[in-house]
Amino acid sequence: MRTACCLPLLLLLGCVADDADETALGTSLVINEFLASNDSQGSDEQGEFDDWAELYNAGDEPFELHGLYFSDNLGDPRKHQIIDPGAVLMPGEYVLIWCDSQPEQGPYHTSFNLSASGEDIVITSAGGQALDAITFGAQTTDVSLGRSPDGSGNWIEFALPTPGASNEEAEPVFEARLVLNEILADNGGCCPDEHGDFDDYIELRNIGNAPALLNGLALSDDAALPELFLLSLPADSSLPPGERCVFWCDDQGEQGPFHTPFGLSRNGESLWLRHGSQADSVVFPALAADEAWGRHPATHSWMAMQSPTPGQENLPAAGSTPGGLLINEYLASNDFCCSDENGEFDDWIEVYNSGNAPVPLNGLFLSDDGAEPLKHQVEIPGDSLLPPGGHAVFWCDSQVSQGPFHCGFALSAGGEQIRLSAADGTLLDSRDYDTQTTDVSEGRSPDGSDSWTNFVTPTPGAANE
Repeated sequence: MRTACCLPLLLLLGCVADDADETALGTSLVINEFLASNDSQGSDEQGEFDDWAELYNAGDEPFELHGLYFSDNLGDPRKHQIIDPGAVLMPGEYVLIWCDSQPEQGPYHTSFNLSASGEDIVITSAGGQALDAITFGAQTTDVSLGRSPDGSGNWIEFALPTPGASNEEAEPVFEARLVLNEILADNGGCCPDEHGDFDDYIELRNIGNAPALLNGLALSDDAALPELFLLSLPADSSLPPGERCVFWCDDQGEQGPFHTPFGLSRNGESLWLRHGSQADSVVFPALAADEAWGRHPATHSWMAMQSPTPGQENLPAAGSTPGGLLINEYLASNDFCCSDENGEFDDWIEVYNSGNAPVPLNGLFLSDDGAEPLKHQVEIPGDSLLPPGGHAVFWCDSQVSQGPFHCGFALSAGGEQIRLSAADGTLLDSRDYDTQTTDVSEGRSPDGSDSWTNFVTPTPGAANE
């Protein structure tokens, strides 16, 4: 960074923002990393361990910092202004903003601290244009949250933060994460178990970066019985990062600990996995004999597989694309961002077709209560097909009299649950959220992906990119 002062800016730390916001707002300056509870990770020029946020120039042109606003409140984005004539952040460079309530220490020290219990971070241009923002939840002391790689839309926690340096050098927090990875619901002779039987199977994979303890994990194909199968193994049994394990769904528990007391339906059904505080679920379609349904090894999206591969890398079928309806974006506190066809600023949920075939909307269920997933049924007369890549917006305004795209409930800005279910009641997708910021939506980035982020410019009915 080139600056008119001699302040050692590479000691300053900052916050991270998402690609969807950048694209929508046309800016290259992003929040790249932040630490909201700092005991020992990066000190300022006074030797003090203050909260910090790191800004990063992800573009190809220099970015002028003089006049930039920085705030911890989306409702008050001009809390602190950087007054540093001539300060320019060059492409690929970083600058740290110290959130220490000590503005007398220099232009890169704010009049507020970051809250470890969660709040906002927002940067605004001198002219008042929103550049980037993030709303975060409770944070862990000396663990930062940042983009990986720099400037991307992928956020992870870092056990060893990198204030003023590339996040590629950061040490990620080590965490296990078990997910459902592949399903075979009609084994016609492709893959035998250890007894030579051709049984249905469920494959799990550890996509985290730490070993996953296996004892006590639960599998089920019945929402009313989430612990239909509980794995019983020695307490220290674990699955290494990247590895897979296969459970045979044959209703023959006497054959060993990896045999479940239920089989799978070739006509399609729902599956649930619980692993400690983590959970995963999938709704798979009708499958032919020896046809596997699994996650793409790179995107983790579900799709048809070329062939069954229990315990090995998944092979997507040629030309296949992820399928199904998903909750893609929602806004739980709408003051003035987006109005319905009646000019009313109501809460909304956007549904997206991530597959490669049209999907009917009529008969779908939407709900804001996980205990009551069939709260509102969509009733659209005539042809109601959502094309591949299409978006449908449902207004959560408790005014069903206004039309088939208006739900009989409103969303809570204080946090709750969103459920999307098929006409037969099968759960298709779900999203649990915490306290929301007015006129800031949350959505997948890009559409249909597993990556969720906040948007200061919501896009109901349009691509999140």
